[in-house]
Amino acid sequence: PTITTLATSSTVPTALALDADFVYFIDGAERSDPCTESMSIRRVSKNGGQVTPIVSSAAGCPKFVSVDDTFLYWAEWDDSGEGGSIFKVAK
Repeated sequence: PTITTLATSSTVPTALALDADFVYFIDGAERSDPCTESMSIRRVSKNGGQVTPIVSSAAGCPKFVSVDDTFLYWAEWDDSGEGGSIFKVAK
C-alpha cells in the first residue's frame, strides 16, 4: 500500500481523532518536554492540505482528543500535573 503524508510538524504530534472529513491531533510536544506552552489542537483534511489550528496555546497540557458530529473534546493536565479539566469547543 501507498503511505500518504497528510501533515508535517516540527514538533511531536500526538493523540489522533477522526471524523468523516478531518484528522484532529495534538501538536507542540517536544521529545524533551511532552507538555510545552506551544501545544495546540489542529486538524487536517483526510486528503491532506492546510493544517488548521482549532485550539491554540492550550491552557495546560492536552493529552486526549475526541470528536462527535458537533464538538471537539479534550482532556488537559495543568502544568503541575496535579489536576486537570475536560473541555469542548465547536468544530
